[in-house]
Amino acid sequence: MRRSAILVLAIVSGLFVFCSKRPEPAAFSVYPAKPETDHELMIDYRPVLSRSPLQRAEKIDLRVSFLSASGDIRSEEIPMTRQEDVWTVRFVPSERMPKVPVLLVAAFVNADDRESFDNNRGNPWVVPFYVKGQPASSAHLQLSRLQWGEARLEGPVGMSSDRKTAAASLDAARAADPKNPLLGPVDWTRKMREWRDDPVRLDSLKSAVREEADGFFAGRETWGEPKTGTVAFLELLGAMNENALRDSLAVELAARFPRDTVIAMIAVESLVNRRDWEGSAARLRAFLEAHSNSPAAPRARGTLVSIYLRRIDAPELAGEIVQSGEPMETEQATAYAEWLAAQPGRLDEAESFFRRCVEEARAEEWSPSGPEARSEWAASHEWTIGRAMAGLADVLEKKERHGEAAGVLAELASVMSQAAEAGVFEDLARLCERAGRPADALAALERLAARAKPSEEALAAWRDLFAKARPNEDFEKHAAAFTDTRRALMMSRLENRVLDWEAPDIRVEDAEGATRALSDFRGKVVLVDFWATWCGPCRRALPHVEAIAREMQDAEFVVLPVNVWERETGDERRQAVAEKWKELGLAMPYYLDPDTDWDRETSAAARFQVSGIPTSFLLDREGRILFRTVGFGGESSDEDLRAKIEFALARSSPGA
Repeated sequence: MRRSAILVLAIVSGLFVFCSKRPEPAAFSVYPAKPETDHELMIDYRPVLSRSPLQRAEKIDLRVSFLSASGDIRSEEIPMTRQEDVWTVRFVPSERMPKVPVLLVAAFVNADDRESFDNNRGNPWVVPFYVKGQPASSAHLQLSRLQWGEARLEGPVGMSSDRKTAAASLDAARAADPKNPLLGPVDWTRKMREWRDDPVRLDSLKSAVREEADGFFAGRETWGEPKTGTVAFLELLGAMNENALRDSLAVELAARFPRDTVIAMIAVESLVNRRDWEGSAARLRAFLEAHSNSPAAPRARGTLVSIYLRRIDAPELAGEIVQSGEPMETEQATAYAEWLAAQPGRLDEAESFFRRCVEEARAEEWSPSGPEARSEWAASHEWTIGRAMAGLADVLEKKERHGEAAGVLAELASVMSQAAEAGVFEDLARLCERAGRPADALAALERLAARAKPSEEALAAWRDLFAKARPNEDFEKHAAAFTDTRRALMMSRLENRVLDWEAPDIRVEDAEGATRALSDFRGKVVLVDFWATWCGPCRRALPHVEAIAREMQDAEFVVLPVNVWERETGDERRQAVAEKWKELGLAMPYYLDPDTDWDRETSAAARFQVSGIPTSFLLDREGRILFRTVGFGGESSDEDLRAKIEFALARSSPGA
């Protein structure tokens, strides 16, 4: 051992368990045993002991989120160094977060492939910080909020919901610091959920909470800064549907403390009433007149532009905001530029605004204050830039400046990640051909083929350009080489992305009401696909899933489409699901989660830790989760799913 004490952290019934000695090294170790925020902290990671695919990684980053006593989050990816089979990182926690952290949540990612990670099989490692030998105030409380799902972390450090351990952590928090002002709001929020079917107890609780809130906010005019628990109380009032009181308090406090980002954001959200768009616009204008420099002002301007464009048909008013030059969300400024591009005779204005959006998006920088680490922010930011550049290229094409449009798309393609949308390369090829640059068009299509399966239209264009450029060569053989290379690369990546998590043995009901257990399908590769009738991406994805299942009907592969989160219950739900299935033209069997309460731990979606749909899980023959997929990306998703199924079918055992 490099030091006399090794701390191995686990979560048992929501409590931190410490081991001062361990006969063997652990996959995750922290030094010193009771870390303090202003002293150097060292973390060791041994992927071999974790049975993680990261043991094959060349570079590993620590993916970490810090939580403060009030619940503020700061996330980072910190490069680690390697000595034999041990990866190590050292840092001083207080230098990573302005507000003193009370908790650290850790996972590890492959720096060369961030879809390959180790988060302790869905339960990231947790480190509490200490003050004078005792866990920091609110450490247990913040852990409880994570375990309950009230606070959420992004990416690999996302923690599974577990009500029992959350309750134990809350009890530990109450014992450690019974006067913590956050205890009340957290406890009451949970009781409201537990008692929602008991109106008598719920009304009594709400009356008690209103009384507590009145006492908490009394004398707020004398506050020098927001009291600890302010945000928690505002959120609690919202959960109680005391929206008028919450909104008035939030706006008042935002005026008193304009630099408090969270309160300002709550204030902006409180100004929007989806049943009164005109009134919402008026309230947002008043807020901006009074607080033009608030940290929430860009959000308020973006929201106001969105209302003007999409809700009350006042695009010129949206234009006034965008043309003011005041900071606002780039996404909404881009939406205004797209509106301009669709108007007759306004292409010059649209071009000007698209160029401004591109410049502003390029100037944006990642802020570590929040749940997203740099790479996670970069992925969404890439989409923002891509949308603006694609809009600019479209305008230039309409103005018949094909060469310039192709140049914009070529620049976009050069900076996009491996997951760049195929449409960018297809558009680039088309524009290059129009500009009289067939060699560049062919190169764009081959860049597309190296990344993803071309569409039928792109394949036809590729074949035609290839025949003209290389008439004596076999196109089918040339294209097949791209397919083989792409598939080999994908299989190599999949090997490094295997989750190898144990799947919960959920029970579902078929269309006739018969119960089936997931374990009934053991011996086959299973795709568990969570969906709902109201979910647009789900409806688009399901026909693709059925087509792939039909292709593989002779293989040991089965799809379990599990319907969840419907508004209807009982027979009404069964009828709604059956009608939607017929409307989509689907023939494969479907299943229903019998527990219709999405917030309950026993529901199938909760047991699989589903937070959004569509979400699917691919299981091997032994019933272990190999891959999780969130969302639907069209034909690229199809190729990805086929490769994963082939990988799973070829896998002889969980350890293969």
